[in-house]
Amino acid sequence: ELRDQRASNGSFVVYDEDPGHGFRQTFHRSLQSVYRPFAARTQAHTEREPDEPPPARHNQGMRAHARIQNRLAQGPLLLSGGLGTELLRRGHATPRPLWSTAVLLEQPDAIRRLHADYVRAGAGLVTANTFRTARASVAPHGLTARALTRQAVELARAGARDAVPEGSVLVAGSLGPVADCYRPDLVPDEPTLRAEHGLHVGSLVAARADLVLVETMNTIREAVAALGAARAGLLPAMISFVVDAEAQLLSGESLADAIGAVEPYAPLAILVNCCAPSHATAALDTLAARTTGPFGAYGNGAGQPDDEQGWRFEGGHADGAYITEARRWLAQGASVIGGCCGTGPETIQALRALLDECPTQDGRPTTGD
Repeated sequence: ELRDQRASNGSFVVYDEDPGHGFRQTFHRSLQSVYRPFAARTQAHTEREPDEPPPARHNQGMRAHARIQNRLAQGPLLLSGGLGTELLRRGHATPRPLWSTAVLLEQPDAIRRLHADYVRAGAGLVTANTFRTARASVAPHGLTARALTRQAVELARAGARDAVPEGSVLVAGSLGPVADCYRPDLVPDEPTLRAEHGLHVGSLVAARADLVLVETMNTIREAVAALGAARAGLLPAMISFVVDAEAQLLSGESLADAIGAVEPYAPLAILVNCCAPSHATAALDTLAARTTGPFGAYGNGAGQPDDEQGWRFEGGHADGAYITEARRWLAQGASVIGGCCGTGPETIQALRALLDECPTQDGRPTTGD
């Protein structure tokens, strides 16, 4: 039975899924500072990872946080593009409800090759295929979330090294909504959110992801719960919201309110994703005006969501409209860009060319035209 995962003092609980021992609980206080000495953060730790005790996890988180911040300071960071939709384009079945996790189970080498293709196209960060490897998604099918998440992160790391052997490419673990990307009415209650996201963060920490990309959030309260879990797990995080044509969250909440709610968690960047590129452009006006840190966007390519296979393609990868909008994102001050559903290595290659042609010292174009 899932119980309220916030302790009386405001702590979050991170669960590590362990089929042999049930659930192991790690309590971390919710502090204003993201990285304080571990002893000051930890309330209790009932069973430690034998190969990575809490102080080591703390140091790993600090190093990863500094590495990503340094990378962002060098100029815009280019993310990889769509994973499930590109696998579908390449002929792999991605049936609901597991979507691209089905490919992880049946043809993992296809995922490794796709990660390598994204890095060769110019991506500096690849997102592992963990969007639907959380317990809520896979447990009903008799699958173990932690094992699948580890496999997905390892495939991302291996694919990146196939393309760039020195290992300079960042690997993010994806953390999506517990329920549905486009249905804010289905977002679970707070105890469930904290438990499920805590479990998934625990799996990503065990898999040694460099960071977690909390993405496609359609409500403020789930975004906050996910970032709380990331902080408790000492895992650096970026946060991304899905917005509508009015640059509001699908819940109807304002993006400005969402920014205000998540900034106390000190995310590495605040982004928008899984929307039309023009919707992202409108949202970036708000991000540029309201956020104090890095921000950016990775929109959808040509096509539409499909209830059965995940995506219905319409046209090619990197049409002129997408690159035109991406140029505007950079002119608005975006520090992170990439692609979401319907985009592929061709899109990332075109974005890489756009970044390479930028004439300014910080890598951004002088105009959005």
